[in-house]
Amino acid sequence: MRQRLRVERPPEPARLAETPPPPRTRRLPWALWLGVPVLVLGGLVLVSTLSRRRSVAAEARFDPGAA
Repeated sequence: MRQRLRVERPPEPARLAETPPPPRTRRLPWALWLGVPVLVLGGLVLVSTLSRRRSVAAEARFDPGAA
């Protein structure tokens, strides 16, 4: 009976607490290396499309037959 109780017991919480949680500071450089270029490229694409739309709209305003 005693042997069976030992087998069915869940693992002790002290063993789980011994392992330290993974440090979150190591993930920050990866986020910066991946996030900053994506944001910069997205901003450049946004600015280029907005400026292109403005230039097309300005050309259509000055020359209605071209658009």
